[in-house]
Amino acid sequence: MTPEEKNFLLNNNKGIIKQPKKEPVNETEKSLTLFRSRSQALLKESLTENYQELAVGFANQLIEEFDCKTPSEQALAQMAALSHAKALDYSEALRDCRAIEWHSSQKNGFFSMIGKEIDRANRQFIIATMALKQLKAPSVEINVRAKTAFIAKNQQLNVNQDNNNNNENIEPK
Repeated sequence: MTPEEKNFLLNNNKGIIKQPKKEPVNETEKSLTLFRSRSQALLKESLTENYQELAVGFANQLIEEFDCKTPSEQALAQMAALSHAKALDYSEALRDCRAIEWHSSQKNGFFSMIGKEIDRANRQFIIATMALKQLKAPSVEINVRAKTAFIAKNQQLNVNQDNNNNNENIEPK
């Protein structure tokens, strides 16, 4: 939001917040937004200065780790990095505010809000990394041409049969 738009909203004498009219986006702005998304400038703009470089570096590491080729995979890596940096930022805010002398209700409300934001950022990080793992997991194709099939991963079946009952066939019901 531009300073003029902020002043318009703050100085509105009726107390009703009106949305300023946006001018149409030209081709240069579209190209600039596309470049900013590819260069991770938008990721930087979402964070405080302390965590901008951390988030960009972490996003690049995730992109390399998961071999992200498509824009959706790269966006998930950026979302995971953003969530991680936000959790760190909120944790730092929580640490810094412990020394401030507040009224107990204000302190409890602030700590509750920051705690919820840390939890939210952690959940977003976990969901983004799980989605990346699922996107990169190989698909499983199974063709079954039997009456009964047992499918398990990393399981072993040990069967001890008596020598007398080797000729016996058991049909499923």
